[in-house]
Amino acid sequence: MISQIIVWTVAVPLAFGILLGILTGMFGETRSRLALLLPLAAMVLLLLIEGWPGFPPVAAKQKLPFVLLGLTCLFGVVAARLPQPTRLQALTVMLLASLAPALWLGSRVLGANPAKAVMVGVLVLYICGHAVLFAGRPARSGHKAASPVIAALFTLIATAVVSVTGGYIGMAQGAGALAAMTGGWLLVRYIAFLRGDDEALLPRPPALFAWLALVALAIDVTALFSPKASPSGLLLAVLPLGLVPILQSRGALLDRLPRPLRPLAAGALLGLPAFAAILVSVLGFIA
Repeated sequence: MISQIIVWTVAVPLAFGILLGILTGMFGETRSRLALLLPLAAMVLLLLIEGWPGFPPVAAKQKLPFVLLGLTCLFGVVAARLPQPTRLQALTVMLLASLAPALWLGSRVLGANPAKAVMVGVLVLYICGHAVLFAGRPARSGHKAASPVIAALFTLIATAVVSVTGGYIGMAQGAGALAAMTGGWLLVRYIAFLRGDDEALLPRPPALFAWLALVALAIDVTALFSPKASPSGLLLAVLPLGLVPILQSRGALLDRLPRPLRPLAAGALLGLPAFAAILVSVLGFIA
């Protein structure tokens, strides 16, 4: 049982991420295609972990693959039509990509539980706000080691822990698989960064928005369906994204470090809120 969990939640997603990282290097100026492949890879991983869903889907668990299929179609269009979206376009895309799934998956929960409705609303607006900010903030030389994808990695790890301590093992596996896939991509792109590709850790806006949509899906589902998920743990879990603009505005601090250490130092700082989220959720679970 444990070996199967490790294979399907860690090893296979990690291999997917490594493949996506290699393909990103091959795309060149058309790296926006990663936006299409990310939710598609997530859908395949979910099917491998959970099996084929029933049709028509009734439970939220059955709806998730169809949500990811919808995100694949959405970001396929975005990659083709909006390679450099404006802030308004970014807001529109992210609201559709994050709010619509939450409403379809959890309409009954949202209607019956105002506290969860507020939590999901806050999380959606927070992630959409950062999509708008990243769309209007081109990276300069000192900013390129502080990647939002590094923040997404830590948010997904923290979400997996909050989910498992909150009593929702299924989403813990899902968020863990997404984290492993993200880690595989970052591993390959880190090697490219060491070899002199300054843009290696920075996906194009459509791909970044696809990553944020997957993060939003994982954390919203956790907030909706975890019986005892820690609200403070959920809020802390998304804070790494909020630290990215701060690190980017202090890019000169990272530039003082040797090149191999810049992404690692950025990761150490971005991971602090995620570690706090894990600590809060675990302590709450023990208590």
